[in-house]
Amino acid sequence: MRELRIGEGGLLHRLEAVARLTSLQRQIVTALSIIWLPVVVLGLATEALTGEPEPIIRDVSLHVRALVATPVLLILDHMFPTACRNTLEQLVVQGFVPVSQEPRFELLLRRAARLATAMLPELVFALLAFALGVAALWGMVPVGNLNRAERFSAAQIWYVLVDFPFFQFLFWRALWRWAIWARILLGLSRMELALVPAHPDRRAGVQFLSLPSFDYCAMMLFAVSSVLCAEWRGTLTFETFESFEPVLVTFAAVAILLAFGPLFCFTPPLMRARRAGLTESAAVASAFSRRFRREWLEPRDPDSLPTDLMPLVNITEIYRQTAQRVIPILFDVRDLVFLLVATLLPVGAVMLIYIPVEDWRLLFGLLTGGRLM
Repeated sequence: MRELRIGEGGLLHRLEAVARLTSLQRQIVTALSIIWLPVVVLGLATEALTGEPEPIIRDVSLHVRALVATPVLLILDHMFPTACRNTLEQLVVQGFVPVSQEPRFELLLRRAARLATAMLPELVFALLAFALGVAALWGMVPVGNLNRAERFSAAQIWYVLVDFPFFQFLFWRALWRWAIWARILLGLSRMELALVPAHPDRRAGVQFLSLPSFDYCAMMLFAVSSVLCAEWRGTLTFETFESFEPVLVTFAAVAILLAFGPLFCFTPPLMRARRAGLTESAAVASAFSRRFRREWLEPRDPDSLPTDLMPLVNITEIYRQTAQRVIPILFDVRDLVFLLVATLLPVGAVMLIYIPVEDWRLLFGLLTGGRLM
């Protein structure tokens, strides 16, 4: 079987190979040693020397970005090639790619592999991230709890030139890779795949194409949501449930659009598969009915009806019913709930901090019909 390798190269992977940091554990430890530990050490040293508090090390977003979001993005870097390979292998192993479509399938994979291993996009991301760090140093870009004094401390300089750019690079790289997968989905949706209308997954057999949306996007959205909530904690004021509504709606809309938007390109193929299944079952049913009438009702005694045709008739009816229940989207309500929980979990943590206990008691009473003492 062909090697379906996508996302195993690129600028970052080459640097990791040169530095012998190919294992995930080493990458996380090295990243924390570079982006988080120096800021904390320099900040504590500044406080010890000057006797004044260093605001940067008291910024919650700094620690969330380094200790939560960065490890998650590094995990995604390892997850992407595996998720792509496992999903695309299922298309081949289960026979969804007919012989006539193999050249287009191979071309689609080669183009995706070139995009995922290209050094230019990641180089652009790195330069842009560093440029934003320099702009933050000059006060042109707001970053965290940065002190806008005439002289920046060593911890603040390290933060804006190393910590902040590194996270931005990982985030844009994760988005770039998701865009590559979305391009693969779009290309597959334009191919004449051998879909199975009567498949029990009710998605013509290709529901597994939605798995990266949950595994990859849920983790990426959780990382970004964690950082945004940590940054907003010191800048925005929330006092009631109503004040969180715009945040919840915005986060939910972005999550659904980003994760499930590319899956809607398979809605037309699934609808065509449904129509094809119904047409096929109708044709088979018509053929059975004509044969039954021709061979048993017209020339023979109706009392001696055959039994060998009945299983075929039942199978045809099951095929028709299954094809009729094909759902033209690759995800369901359970998948949507899982994605929203992962995205809104950091928002829930912020709500616990800001919303008074009395409001939580009132909400609990409304939900349960009772009263929390």
